[in-house]
Amino acid sequence: MTVHLGDGRPWASLFDLPELSGIFAPLPPDRLVARWHPSAVKASSIDGVRDIVTTVARLLTAVQETAGFAVSAVPTVYCPAVQQAKDAAIQFELYVPTMLPSALAQILPEIERLQNAWLRENAGGEAVALLLTQVERLARLAPPGLNSRMLLDAAYRLGLPVLPLGGQTFQLGWGARSRWIDSTFTDKTSGTSARLARDKRLANRLLRENGLPVARQFNVPTLNAALEAAQKIGFPLVLKPADLDGGIGVFAGIRNENELRRAFGQAQQKSRNLIVEEQLAGNDYRLGITHGELTWATYREPAGVHGDGLASVSELVDRRNLDVRRGIRQWSPMRPILIDDEARSLLAQQRMALDGIPAKGQFIRLRNAANIMGGGYPTDIAPSVHPDNVALAIRAARVFRLDIAGIDFIMPDITKSWREVGGGICEINGQPQYSVSRLDAPFATVAGLFDGDGRVPIITLLGSVDEAWLCELERALATRGICAGICSPASFSIGGGPVAKDRISSFDETQQLLRDPGVDAVVVVVQDEEWLASGMPFDHLDLLIAAPDA
Repeated sequence: MTVHLGDGRPWASLFDLPELSGIFAPLPPDRLVARWHPSAVKASSIDGVRDIVTTVARLLTAVQETAGFAVSAVPTVYCPAVQQAKDAAIQFELYVPTMLPSALAQILPEIERLQNAWLRENAGGEAVALLLTQVERLARLAPPGLNSRMLLDAAYRLGLPVLPLGGQTFQLGWGARSRWIDSTFTDKTSGTSARLARDKRLANRLLRENGLPVARQFNVPTLNAALEAAQKIGFPLVLKPADLDGGIGVFAGIRNENELRRAFGQAQQKSRNLIVEEQLAGNDYRLGITHGELTWATYREPAGVHGDGLASVSELVDRRNLDVRRGIRQWSPMRPILIDDEARSLLAQQRMALDGIPAKGQFIRLRNAANIMGGGYPTDIAPSVHPDNVALAIRAARVFRLDIAGIDFIMPDITKSWREVGGGICEINGQPQYSVSRLDAPFATVAGLFDGDGRVPIITLLGSVDEAWLCELERALATRGICAGICSPASFSIGGGPVAKDRISSFDETQQLLRDPGVDAVVVVVQDEEWLASGMPFDHLDLLIAAPDA
């Protein structure tokens, strides 16, 4: 079997295997083996060997998905020649899209060990463990967080070209029609806006000064300042860092001075920039605004369980944590529910024990803050959001000049106007996490970045081409307002100006042109078989011209 590991170019948008997400963890190895065991494979037949190779292909895809990478397309299994002799070896070629060919190549031997164990009808526990170790290593190279994975998957499905730029920054599209994304930051996101939104004190003040409803808030550098603020606000209240996201260091539902003292000590371990604010009455909602429109809305239920009258709290927690979307990986869309000091304190307040059995329909709360990264559960409520609340969220994003924003509301009922039932905005998120309850939101983000398909025209010339003719072509395009990037064995230029003195390679030079936002069209001359070794530097071209000597 020959394996070709590509750079993830989306030559097809056919990848649709969501069940692969998290297939290795948190699922136990026996479920992994049961899922992919190639039962009744007859390795002596071409179809049987193809089944084995296809299983390897699926595992290579699953490995990348599990490690946190979006995969641009399904692998391709190709048999270049028909078997001639009875005992002749069957040669298959496997083409696998990936952004990290060398890293994935290191995992292939572990997959082969696992495959051999399966074919021997062996559970392959040791092989699974070794493979999982390699997956963890690969995961450390993946873009952090869930957003990048979801956005890249949306780009691939929409047929957009993707070029990695480093870290979690990616270019979508080519040349003058390209855009950059970094999680839910885009190249149009203002750094000033993001800083203002991240500072909860400045954000609260800016919202208030613009007439938007917010909670009363005080800066509390010391415990005494926190106690004084509590006297002004009244209990219950919220204590949280002014400079952290993801629910880190947030303590909600503080009912008295003793709880405030305890919370202050714990919050100071996370940040020295603490604030105290009134706790608005109601439920926790996040409205996602993308390019000035509502693209997702989520009710965020705090970590907890719903009783069935039969199971204990501990058993119900274990059941909820079986959800494959819950995990400790950086890109896991949800986190497990943990039984810690906060959970035990809330259980005591509800007069419930871990081995207690809640009544059917009774909700047992295990977190004060309704944060998904704290074990909460998201529910899509976009169709039911009152228009006044949508307009309020859109205005909040506009005030902060954010093209993508998550507006967090606390209010009794999102289906009714905030003017009627009260409530307010508790936070502005300049880099919001997408909700697992609304998987089409990344598509709205990516599609809204482009007016068209994000591609510039590409002309490829095969064979010897007169350089004078290329210069004439470049001038002709320039008279029409088109800045052309031209790459040939003898020249490398943009808009008539040379780019580099020494030639690198046709592949790398073409990629440079595709990354340059000043390039409106690309012309590439190929005279030899260089691309057969490197692969094509793009997934699509608009015009192919063969010279007479090609």
